[in-house]
Amino acid sequence: MKTAVTGHFDAAHHLPHHEGKCKNVHGHRWHVLATFAGAVNQETGMVKDFKDLKGSLSQALDWLDHKDLNTVFPNPTAETICEWLKARLDNLYEFGPVTLLSVRVSETPDTWVEC
Repeated sequence: MKTAVTGHFDAAHHLPHHEGKCKNVHGHRWHVLATFAGAVNQETGMVKDFKDLKGSLSQALDWLDHKDLNTVFPNPTAETICEWLKARLDNLYEFGPVTLLSVRVSETPDTWVEC
């Protein structure tokens, strides 16, 4: 079964290799969706407590919140941020009987990337 949690962070960036408006410094409220899969625990009736999953995602997002993302990444595209978040969640957090399937990052309500 799949289960997911969302979070957000606020950060600025500019895209040094882009010729459009995004070459200039600007900010976003980035939205992140982390999707997990696992079996339903017959005792609890849950795959994993949402609070636990949300806590792990929040810890990862805290590394980016209110940052100039160009000080963290050389080219802070949504794709770069998505890959970084997925690797961070995969490597730093123990989810027990669930597996991280994907991370989706949106920098605007109309756009997203997923890895």
